[in-house]
Parts: sequence; structure tokens; C-alpha cells
Amino acid sequence: MNKAYFTLATSDYLKGAVCLVKSLKKHSKIPIVVMSVDLSIDEKHHLKDLGAGVIEVPKITSKLVKVLPFHKDENFCQNCFCKLNMWNTTEYDKIVYLDSDTVVLKNTDCMFEKDSDFSACRSLNVEINIDEFKKHPSFKKSASLKDIPRKFIKTNYKNDYFNAGVLILKPNKEDYKKMMSLKDAIVPNNSNGDQGFLNTYFKGRCHPMDHKFNYSRRHFEMWPEKFEKDKEDIHVLHFTGADNNPWSKEPENEMERIWWSNFDC
Repeated sequence: MNKAYFTLATSDYLKGAVCLVKSLKKHSKIPIVVMSVDLSIDEKHHLKDLGAGVIEVPKITSKLVKVLPFHKDENFCQNCFCKLNMWNTTEYDKIVYLDSDTVVLKNTDCMFEKDSDFSACRSLNVEINIDEFKKHPSFKKSASLKDIPRKFIKTNYKNDYFNAGVLILKPNKEDYKKMMSLKDAIVPNNSNGDQGFLNTYFKGRCHPMDHKFNYSRRHFEMWPEKFEKDKEDIHVLHFTGADNNPWSKEPENEMERIWWSNFDC
């Protein structure tokens, strides 16, 4: 079986891609392919020097993209659609896709053994009782999850909605053609961007994955006291939140320190 890890990189996410490649190379001998959207020649050479393959992919855009609530840059949202190019790389039998804001902590090659055409982790949904929280002395509009008392928060996993930061897929030209024909017609499900599009396209056809393969920042913020124990089994950390990338600041917690330890190695 011809298989590979894939990620998508822009100049803004170069440091993330570098860290991901370094962490993958520690734990796996399976090739890592970086899809370049706007990387310079020097940036591509840097990734190749680390052992990654780099391919230039066509720019894919959608007329339906609106700016995500947590990100002000529409270009970021459009760039994410370029991951759809993976379905056109039929020289590969199976691909494990990792966002360039992830870091690999353990060997994840077992993901290629999953018997499905498409797999992802269910998204952790967080609901805040804002009306009650406003009455609390600690209330502030810009409060992060870690600053909100747990009695005002409810969490659940959406059975029909997945996070698109870690995917297992089988390239298929028919899927690719359908995606290209629908990218301007499908109204993204629940959120904008590629994640909403993929949730709509694969509705009812996504096989769930264990969250140890996509442990998000949201998991950490909700249950920081469990992280020390959880990380014994975590395979992939995902630094969700495009305005809060770990490479843009000094580390503030254990999850971010792990990212920096992989980047600096």
C-alpha cells in the first residue's frame, strides 16, 4: 500500500509545519508530504532539508467562505480549502492528514490500518451559560475557557460533526470532481471554511476516531488537571485557534511547552 502523511502549509504556518515534520520524523518512517500554497523557494528547501516532500498544489477557493468567528483573515479560510487537493492524489492508496498546527507525540502509523474511506474525530462542543456567567464576579467579555467557572460550562461530543484537523482518507478522483462541483454550492454545516464543507460532504459517512489522535487545545483548557495523565496516551496534540498559535508567543502552559520542545529539537 502506497501511503503518506500529508499537511498543508502557508508562509504564516511554516513554523507549525516545521515542528510537525520534526515530530513525525521522530516516530515514523512513513513519508510526510507538505502541500505548499504560497511557500517561498527557501521555505520549501527548509522543509525538504528536514526530510519532507513538498508539492505545489492548485489554489482552491469557495465563494461561500465567510470569515470564521475566531479569525479575521478570509485568505486563511480560503487557503484551508486547498486540502481538498488530497483527494486528487490517487498515486496514494491512503493518506493521514495532519493540520500544520499539530505535533505528534507517539507513533501514529496504526491510523493507516483503519478500514474506512474517511475518518475523523468528533468535535468537542462547549456551551457557556453566558447569562449566568455575567452575574458572577469573575465575568469578563474576553475570558478564556480556563477562566470560566465550570458550573457555567457544558460539554458534549457532536455525533454528526467532526474536526477536520486530523483525517484518514482514501484519495478518489470521483470524490475530488464532486467536491470541485459543490464547493460553491454547499452551504457549510455549522461553521464556515473547509471543516463545514467536509462535514456537509461526508455527512453520515465519517467513521469516528479516538481523540488521542486529535487532542485539541479545547480539551486541555477544559480539563488541564487531567493532562499529565492523559498525555501518556495522547498521540497527536492539536493547537486549535488560528489567533493563538504556539509559535507566536512564549509558552504559557505544558501543552505549549511540548510544542516548543519539538520545534527546538
